[in-house]
Amino acid sequence: MKNIFFLILTIALFSHQCFANDNKPNTLGNGFPGIINQLSVADDMQAALDSNGVRLYSYTRASIPADKQRLIAAKCPTNSIAFIAHQPQRLGKRFLPLIVEIKIVPDNLISPKLINTNLFEAIKTEKLKTFKRKDFVAMSILLPESIKISASSNGERTEGSKLIMDAIVQYSNFLGGTLVNQNQRFVIAESPDSIDATLNFFLQYPNRFTMLIFRDYIPNLSPLNNFSQSLDPIALYHKSTSSPAFKSQIDTLKYRIEKGQGELHTLEYSTENANPWDNPEFIKWILDFTSNGVPINTPGKRNKYDPKNPTFINGIKCSTSEEICSEKKYWPLAAVDGNPKSFFQSANMVKSGGWWMAEFEKPISGRVTIECGILKRKTLQQLYGNMRVEVSSDGVKWQTKGIISKKKGEFSFVENSGKIRFIRVISYSQQEIRLIVRELTIEEL
Repeated sequence: MKNIFFLILTIALFSHQCFANDNKPNTLGNGFPGIINQLSVADDMQAALDSNGVRLYSYTRASIPADKQRLIAAKCPTNSIAFIAHQPQRLGKRFLPLIVEIKIVPDNLISPKLINTNLFEAIKTEKLKTFKRKDFVAMSILLPESIKISASSNGERTEGSKLIMDAIVQYSNFLGGTLVNQNQRFVIAESPDSIDATLNFFLQYPNRFTMLIFRDYIPNLSPLNNFSQSLDPIALYHKSTSSPAFKSQIDTLKYRIEKGQGELHTLEYSTENANPWDNPEFIKWILDFTSNGVPINTPGKRNKYDPKNPTFINGIKCSTSEEICSEKKYWPLAAVDGNPKSFFQSANMVKSGGWWMAEFEKPISGRVTIECGILKRKTLQQLYGNMRVEVSSDGVKWQTKGIISKKKGEFSFVENSGKIRFIRVISYSQQEIRLIVRELTIEEL
């Protein structure tokens, strides 16, 4: 492979628009800034890429402090990873589903055999024309054998998993922060050699993806022993003629998932529909799954987020006591989207007692930072009145944690009680103010 890069695009340091902000953006494993390169390859590889309508990219992290770099290098030999991706023909605000595949590959090997032709051929052609979403954002992560992503005994994220997530977030932002539908992000495992790694990655990022999909294989279930949270949905696509032994394994998988308060969904296929991406039934099946539970392709229903009656998106529900602006970038949910250009702003002037609130599906843990006011050219503006931060386990009884700084417009605290599911910013100003919450982030400790 030629070491020639012909498209270099620097990702903005503060772009993290596609994945809800349950962890602090721009930290390792949460969209760390870097460079997306389209790679120049040998002629046979380029011909195969062109035939499948895909491109070969690399993601390389930006400069990492020397002390952190030494720690990372001991567990992950590189800060760069290659991936094959389908880029939709028409970019813009299309809100397309995201498909992520992890493929284990030999170190330093780039071969046409690495291309998932089943997936990319289906996307390239018009096989999806019967569906409202006629395109996908699709990534095939080429994970070198030397990079291990099995979680530790306490369930901590590995450096390899962090590198994969950084690549996913930055490629999504590279296409356009509003292109990927936060409501439909799927992780798939179609080959037996990658199924265990894919499960480990999925478990290390709870509430980040809509569903994990296996095809015809069942992973080693031991990683579930170290997983303490409620499982996100998992699906299995398998042939109808599966052996009794395999169906017994399915029963075991179902039991383990339900024990973890998760759900297992199954879909059988006949021999002629072995390729899921050629099977309209499979496409319709997965497109009916969304993070907020409202099927996109349900006839007569529109999957539009209602800010006045919010649902959980990626484990977070945001609401307010005040009037909501008509512009989406000022809705309550904008305070947790990681996008610095969007923030919650009340449509009205707020009296004492007016609030903005984030409700979490599960108790939170880590360093919580709430930022208020508007930053323009690094200058804090429109921070009015007095606001305090309160927390609650049930949304009824509240405890004051601190006051929003009028100088910096923020307040930070560490939460590790394992009980808190509600955070709100509430005004106690004697004068009417404009309630503005720029961002809420939770950083793992």
